[in-house]
Amino acid sequence: MCPKTCFLHPMLFEPRYWRDRLEDMSQVPRQLLVLPRQELALPGGEASELWLRAHDRVRLRALFARSVVLFPRPVVRLSLTSSSLQAPRLDWDSIADGQVQLVVENVPGRRLEDRVLDLLRTIQAAREQAQLDDGRLTLRTGERDAARDEVMIVDRLLSDGRI
Repeated sequence: MCPKTCFLHPMLFEPRYWRDRLEDMSQVPRQLLVLPRQELALPGGEASELWLRAHDRVRLRALFARSVVLFPRPVVRLSLTSSSLQAPRLDWDSIADGQVQLVVENVPGRRLEDRVLDLLRTIQAAREQAQLDDGRLTLRTGERDAARDEVMIVDRLLSDGRI
């Protein structure tokens, strides 16, 4: 997922670099709150707003949408986009095919390390909501989100299967 002109240090893609940070993150209660967003759901689908705390207790918000009529497939893709949670763009055709969609609200002014941990924590919450505990998750992003540094790092960590 890293384009040819990737300027991130290779150490940022190493799971060993993130191991201590992830351990510290796991010590902070996530305080997950799931709020149904019925006004966004279509028949056969559900949409919920996730509120949770980051590793440094900053409030994170995301929108989670999935089909309630399909059983999990061998590989479930998590579609990640950045958008306003007030007017999110949900792709219900992909959701109807079994894809879980996560719309993440960006917290302005966060350092790269915090953004990576925020994204990982939000993805963990989405995994629990989708009942995907065995790592059958791949990350798919919108075009403008694919080039974001934290998305490139998280995608590599997820694709290595160590996180």
